[in-house]
Amino acid sequence: MNTQAEYFRLYSKLKEGIEAGVYAPGTKLPSERALMEQQGISRTTIRSALELLEKDGYVVKRPGFGCVVNVHTVEDETRKLRIGMVLNIHNSRYQSGLFRHIQNVSCPGFSVEYLVMSKSSVLEGKGDVDGIIMSSFSAAEVLRLEQEYHGETPLLFINRFSMREDFAYLAVNYVDFSRRIVARLLKNGARRVALVGGGDSKELGYAEYTRTQGWKMAYEEETGSCPSELMFSKNVALRMSDYTEFLRRDRPDVVYVVTGGELPVAWAGLVQAGMTPGKDVDVVCFDDVDEFGLHFHPVTFVRMPLALMASKAVEYFAHRDKMGVPKEYVEPQLIIEDNRYLL
Repeated sequence: MNTQAEYFRLYSKLKEGIEAGVYAPGTKLPSERALMEQQGISRTTIRSALELLEKDGYVVKRPGFGCVVNVHTVEDETRKLRIGMVLNIHNSRYQSGLFRHIQNVSCPGFSVEYLVMSKSSVLEGKGDVDGIIMSSFSAAEVLRLEQEYHGETPLLFINRFSMREDFAYLAVNYVDFSRRIVARLLKNGARRVALVGGGDSKELGYAEYTRTQGWKMAYEEETGSCPSELMFSKNVALRMSDYTEFLRRDRPDVVYVVTGGELPVAWAGLVQAGMTPGKDVDVVCFDDVDEFGLHFHPVTFVRMPLALMASKAVEYFAHRDKMGVPKEYVEPQLIIEDNRYLL
């Protein structure tokens, strides 16, 4: 068992309880013995978590009594934390949403400053920061960083993976979650789940490629074969007549749109083909349509855990000396709207 991870998990749980008001200012936290029984972990691990809570100003230790929730945090005891962010905030609503969630993270005990950085500045080692949050990177760019990055500033990728030991990541497993969605549709009676906006080429983009692989895996697992005729590749807007003809010819039970950027055109094509979403065909989008500001109903969609990933990323840089390098899958949420194959 990773004791370091265990004590930080307890620290995070107690901190969340304090911030949520479960443990009110001036009240006593559960005793070490009570925490041992509740959590099933050692006294040493519990003491490490409590010491970190005290160091960050959440509790005060009173000899012979226990840990009491602090009434206030002394502002001049806060430490400065500078976090660099490599985000393509001008060309992607997803990136803008992530940027907003990161800025909204509360980090008690720290005065956090965020700086937007370029991809090239990371490789060049520029920027006096305590850590860098990396997003909007292609698989090739991640590989280049793995081979060429020699800086000392820790890097954390959002929704990208790295095999390099010192590179952290927090990511949704696009392949597996896509596979699970499509497998569920097929098991519940959908015979034709059309893939829209994806493809087999990695050059299409990381999200498009990986979500397509999940669709293919589900078909192969559930039916033994992958119906390539039900795959309509990226850039639907440039081939609208072909797309509407595809819909009229194949009459899919479900249109599975792999990115939010393709949803408006995919929806328009359904209307042009005379198909009513929610009645003639169900629509599933592997993207957070709320974050994209898209108002199409009914659409079943994937809500990305951006707020959770942002919080975990900032916590890592704030307490990096006390925890291991996170390499973690974060589970998204499937928001179901009037889908006969998912209800």
